[in-house]
Amino acid sequence: MKISAKLIAMLLFVAMPLMAQTDYWEPQTNFTGYVGTEFNYFNGLKGYERDYSIALSEAGFLSSYQPTRDLTITGVLVYRPNFSFEQMLNELNAQYSINNSLNLKAGRFLTPLSPMNTYYYAPVNNSATLPMIITNHEFFPLNMDAVSLNGEVGEDIRFNYNVFAGGFKNSLYQGSGAMGFFATESEYFQNQRMPAESLGYDMITDPNESLQFGGGGYLGININNFISLGAGLFSSDENITTTSRLIRFEEADEFDFDGIDMGDFDFSQWEVHDDHYVRTSSIESKIKKTSFGGNIKMHYSSFSLIGEYWQTKAKLKTFGFNTDLNLKGAYVEISNNFYINSLGSITPYLRYEYHSVPEIGASMVSDNSQEYYRYTAGVNFKPSFETTFKMEYVYYEYGSLDLGGLVLSAIFSF
Repeated sequence: MKISAKLIAMLLFVAMPLMAQTDYWEPQTNFTGYVGTEFNYFNGLKGYERDYSIALSEAGFLSSYQPTRDLTITGVLVYRPNFSFEQMLNELNAQYSINNSLNLKAGRFLTPLSPMNTYYYAPVNNSATLPMIITNHEFFPLNMDAVSLNGEVGEDIRFNYNVFAGGFKNSLYQGSGAMGFFATESEYFQNQRMPAESLGYDMITDPNESLQFGGGGYLGININNFISLGAGLFSSDENITTTSRLIRFEEADEFDFDGIDMGDFDFSQWEVHDDHYVRTSSIESKIKKTSFGGNIKMHYSSFSLIGEYWQTKAKLKTFGFNTDLNLKGAYVEISNNFYINSLGSITPYLRYEYHSVPEIGASMVSDNSQEYYRYTAGVNFKPSFETTFKMEYVYYEYGSLDLGGLVLSAIFSF
């Protein structure tokens, strides 16, 4: 049976517009954002001018552009007080989707190791404060300039994966909140446990501005949107961390500093300020670490549970000495959402946290650990999609240095 050229031409004439209509894609642009103000009050906070403060805690601007069906370009800028522009640029990446099971992402993106870290922004979290394993960045960085292969397979039971590698900068202890206290808890309790007066100096950890390299992977499973389980691994190359010691001596002959009899020490090169000998000494430490952890999420009706555990094994080289360090962190948060037609959404929540970091001795980091706990109770009130109010009480348990505080937050989205 022969098909004439005219018939073929007629079929193509009819089919081509239909094919073009199927493949047609209208580029999509989305822009949204939010502004968050916060009030903090702490009972007995030491080393701060005031126990309370109110401030613009953060302002986020999120944009996406999808020029084709398979390509999405994302940018997120989050303002926080005292952050540099580079620290505010949380995301700037492009992702090309080959299919649901294989996507290629390149650029700056949130480190995909934690369900809480990838929902980092204030409007999408129940609580006013994020868990310390997220904010302190001791286990993995907030974001990376990297390449990622990721995807998901399955329907009722879905498996998802993410493999990534690239560069990042140290973001340890970048204070947040109205007082700049949150994310600095490890340093705060260390300084209170062993204050500068007993050491003879102030210890200050400087952010490492040099680019570091690392990578990792994540594997998760979701069962009928009821329970999700995941495990992650992160490893970084050996990098240099600088610690500055602002040494202050009132009378040199009263101190035996790091085994040196300061009475015989030459202070001619030191400055004198407020009857103290003052000098800054910098220590460079090389550290290589590997972090691993797991998470669980459960959702049934209006009840939700989320929890994570992370541990870091690290090797520290200082003054030619090698020290094995062990960091641990965990949290469990439960919440229940109530929707009242006349009021909106009300979500009370409770969270328990455990944190363990190495102690700092008189001259170097110790292989001992300091442990502390944080308990959080709060409520999230969302009268409309654009408006969210949060109120929570946080309590830190650390022996005689226990600390309690109140956090109020108002977030307006657009």
